[in-house]
This record gives sequence, structure tokens and C-alpha cells, in this order.
Amino acid sequence: MGSQGNLSAEVEQATRRQVQGMQSSQQRNRERVLAQLLGMVCDVRPQVHPNYRIAV
Repeated sequence: MGSQGNLSAEVEQATRRQVQGMQSSQQRNRERVLAQLLGMVCDVRPQVHPNYRIAV
């Protein structure tokens, strides 16, 4: 069994690896996500709501 210092170093190293993985994933997917988001925001299709009733 490892010492407290060794265990803490292992946890720190694992945490750093996870953070680096998340950062690289964010960098890879950022442009695609932004393009999808802008596409949804800018693609406006005006429609009459199905529950709309014309008042006579």
C-alpha cells in the first residue's frame, strides 16, 4: 500500500489527465458546436401556431 503523499500524487496526476482530456475534447468540438448553434439561431422559419384562432 502506498503512502499518503504517493496516493495524493497519483490522484493529482489522474485529475490532470482528465482535465487535459476534457480540454482537448473541447478544442476539437468547439467549431462544430458553434456552427450548429449558429445554424439553429439563424435558421428562422416563421409559422402560425397550431392553436391560433382567427377572431371574427
